[in-house]
Order: sequence, then C-alpha cells, then structure tokens
Amino acid sequence: MRSNSFIVRQKETIFQYIGSAKYRISFYVAKHIIV
Repeated sequence: MRSNSFIVRQKETIFQYIGSAKYRISFYVAKHIIV
C-alpha cells in the first residue's frame, strides 16, 4: 500500500514537471515568433 501511494505521488510530480516544461517551451516559442 505504501509503495503504491509513493508511485502515485511520483507520477503526479512527473506530470507536474511535464506540464510546467510544456508551458515554458510554448511560452519560449511564442516569444520568438512574436520577435
């Protein structure tokens, strides 16, 4: 049970990291397109 919740927490962290990275990349691309 404990390891299961740990995996879920790790998954959430990974998804959060991917989301922030996607946001950063899209913002970077948009900035360059505008410039």
